[in-house]
Amino acid sequence: MPSERQREELHRRFRGRLSTRPIFTRKVVSYQGNRGVPGFRWMKYKEGFSRSLIDRLLEEHEAESVVDPFAGVGTVPIVASRRVASATGIEIMPVGVTVGRGIAAASNGVSSAEFDKASESLIRHLASPGKPSADFRFPHVAITQHAFPVETERAISKAREFLANCQNDPVCALLDLACMTVLEETSYTRKDGQYLRWDARSGRTGSTRLDKGALPTLGDILTRRLGEIADDLPALKRTYAGPPPRFVVGSCLTELSQLASGAFDTVITSPPYANRYDYTRTYALELAWLGYDEHRFKTLRQTLLSATVENHSKRAELEAMYQARSASLNAVFDMVDGNPALCEVLDILRAH
Repeated sequence: MPSERQREELHRRFRGRLSTRPIFTRKVVSYQGNRGVPGFRWMKYKEGFSRSLIDRLLEEHEAESVVDPFAGVGTVPIVASRRVASATGIEIMPVGVTVGRGIAAASNGVSSAEFDKASESLIRHLASPGKPSADFRFPHVAITQHAFPVETERAISKAREFLANCQNDPVCALLDLACMTVLEETSYTRKDGQYLRWDARSGRTGSTRLDKGALPTLGDILTRRLGEIADDLPALKRTYAGPPPRFVVGSCLTELSQLASGAFDTVITSPPYANRYDYTRTYALELAWLGYDEHRFKTLRQTLLSATVENHSKRAELEAMYQARSASLNAVFDMVDGNPALCEVLDILRAH
């Protein structure tokens, strides 16, 4: 059938450049390999790959300047920064950038003594009597309502109160990151691919129920995470100290247009998959913690590159953005529209 012919032709065209690398196991090409790695173990961030993969690629290929346009938590720019003159990560999800910047900050100048002192003060504040001001409540949006037990809501408010009065910026940024990374564990939710699963105790209805059992208190789980960060500080300083990588928050569709031609000689990335995942749902708790309201959720959702039916086409935006280079952009559109194998795949998807 035509679809088979076109895809076979595409394979014939590129098979000379394809190779099978058994050494690139799932643990290497996914975030599994980062589960016990200092810094990267702090946040359960499924969309990414391991530090060891970046080390291998940079050992095999000479590079002076590296960019990852879909940087996630910044594995590429952080690992590359110790090997190359310039390392940049572009990422639209602020959750990932927050983690990446935290790891970079921890690698460069955060005092272990000051961090330990501030961590102890934060935990004491959580356990102290008194009701926090309503100004420091968790900034819920519709999708996060009823995510936490009442006592956890109170503890979160006290943590936000403490952070609002924190004076040491690098240390405060790490404390804030620590709080963000434990939200899921203290909640009635669990990340499950394209959405959050909910424990029935939340009172929210849903087709998929979850029983998380006894939830840890914010104080207990935060004490553990702060201990992990403290344990990781020496290793991070030994491994990544030096010129910090550059992190850019935004869509690569926009940000790459602002860079000079030839700014990088190497691109290492894992582009978005053609799935229906809405990461504003998956990371709803973390985005709300970072101050995203309903409007910013909606804007981010539409800006993301995704295959959800709710996501609109980016062509008009690209035409407005790249109008000074319209010939180049039209060449890209023509290449996509005229790719037989891609058109066949799209036709099959539309038919089903």
